[in-house]
Amino acid sequence: MAGNLKFKKFKFLVAGTRQTPVEGKLIHNGKVLQLKEVEVVVLEDRVDFKYKKPARELSGKYTIKISNAQGEDTREVFINFQDVPQPPASMEVSEIFQSSCVISWTPPKDDGGAPLVHYLIERQDLSVKGGWHSVAEVGANTSSYKVEDLVHRKEYKFRVRAVNKLGPGEPVTYPKTVLAKDPWGNLKLNKNLP
Repeated sequence: MAGNLKFKKFKFLVAGTRQTPVEGKLIHNGKVLQLKEVEVVVLEDRVDFKYKKPARELSGKYTIKISNAQGEDTREVFINFQDVPQPPASMEVSEIFQSSCVISWTPPKDDGGAPLVHYLIERQDLSVKGGWHSVAEVGANTSSYKVEDLVHRKEYKFRVRAVNKLGPGEPVTYPKTVLAKDPWGNLKLNKNLP
């Protein structure tokens, strides 16, 4: 996944008259990041760090080091690289009837570093050629949804996507085909009963 955060700006103040150029360094896990990883631009009142290949797993504690010939200062910061969320961790389809079923899921293990906005529930009607179609958008605190417009005897596939401010993540897809029919099948009366 490619992270969203590419630039991080940090303001600094030099007391007195600046006599030598200011240098900025970004340190992660005790290691100064090299120019192949991060571009450092020192401006009049701030240092901009531009990650060349931002990735979600790079989120964490960093040390900013600003220095010149007269001295140095450091500051600990947390940098959160954001991305779309991971797929929901699991998904189930239950209570399958001829016109409805219930889709349920568990939240993704990683929300991408930004709160979830909602979930997208999608289905694919296997009787027609075509892709996936949106069934519903439900709130971020919701973990199930009743689909109520199934057509009797049609087969469907279902999937769910988590969405944050950066967009939808990859879906979790229910691995089985869902046949819209009542679970008890065709009932026949036994005429031989008293």
